[in-house]
Amino acid sequence: MSHGGATAGVALVSRWEKLLRQMRDSPRCVGFTYDEAARVLLALGFQMATANGGSHRRWVLLREGLPPVIIGLVEKGHGELLPVYIKEMLATLEAHGLLPEEPDAVC
Repeated sequence: MSHGGATAGVALVSRWEKLLRQMRDSPRCVGFTYDEAARVLLALGFQMATANGGSHRRWVLLREGLPPVIIGLVEKGHGELLPVYIKEMLATLEAHGLLPEEPDAVC
């Protein structure tokens, strides 16, 4: 009998998936940084578009045969993102079918 490795039937959740779940479960979408939002977007296949100075960043997901998905965030270098950016990110991901199905996703 082997005792190493993952337990049968238990799914391993990656850090970005856990972070995404925390964002979705947060009633006010507060306490998340730019780096955390960027980690989720990178894991979903987004790329940061070329920055033209300033702190506003556009993240783009290109999918063959579909219009690009664009998400805007503000990179302050430190501190938390405004909740509106997390809410807009989640709404855009959901609108394009990029969020895994979860009951009671509130934000």
